[in-house]
Amino acid sequence: MTTGRTTDPDARTGQALREAGWFIGLSMLLAGAAALVVGTLGPGFQFVLALGPGVIAIALAWHSRTLRRLLGSVVKRPADPRWYLVLLLPVMGSLAVVPVASFLGLPTAGLLGNLTATALIIPFVVLLPAVAEEIGWRGFILTRILPRFSPLTAGLLIAIPWSLMHLGLYLPGQPYDGLAVWPSIVTVTALSIIGTWIFVRTDGSVLMTSLFHAGFNASTPFTWSVDPDAAWAIRPVIFAIIAVAIVLFGGLRAASRTDEPVHRSAVPVGSRS
Repeated sequence: MTTGRTTDPDARTGQALREAGWFIGLSMLLAGAAALVVGTLGPGFQFVLALGPGVIAIALAWHSRTLRRLLGSVVKRPADPRWYLVLLLPVMGSLAVVPVASFLGLPTAGLLGNLTATALIIPFVVLLPAVAEEIGWRGFILTRILPRFSPLTAGLLIAIPWSLMHLGLYLPGQPYDGLAVWPSIVTVTALSIIGTWIFVRTDGSVLMTSLFHAGFNASTPFTWSVDPDAAWAIRPVIFAIIAVAIVLFGGLRAASRTDEPVHRSAVPVGSRS
């Protein structure tokens, strides 16, 4: 992997794409290796898939002299505080599962009918994995492919390896064992598009994408009032609709004209962090 300094924009873009390739390759290698010993890892397998990309991104960022910028994006707040309202999206989208199920004639226990005290613990459990994933998929790789691709294309490209990582959760004894595969792919693709929109429009805030990601995982209890298989199918469709709406209303198209600060930070010429 090249780490030499260069001021040529094409060379910098090429270096960034190579770093993105290293990240994807190492993440896939980690997922494959973990899958081989999934029986030994047990529940820890899912944490390897979540935390691993973050560790890989930090190591590669140090090697490419961008670690300071990467870690800075984790605490970067949006300049416009109205962007914190986007954190309502995962809550509202998850709450919508119950009325949609009712509309489809499926039995429900009411909007918050099956909530238990366990729901209070989930936000604390999902926060660290969400931050680790966002450091890798948004903070590291997205900054490196945005100079070459539009935000929409970048989001769709990232969804491919990110979805492949999630397929390991369908192995025996893992959380998705026995569930349909398509909802996971739809969910990851939708979250990749939404995450790209948030990241670019907040000028590269991994803080915001992490909070959104954690909010999506933490709001799962709002779907407990519906049959698990039905909720597993309905929620991805809701978030896919949100992602499509963002694209149709020009959220990513408008962002592609203003994301130059994110592009410049991908492969800096400065000193090692």
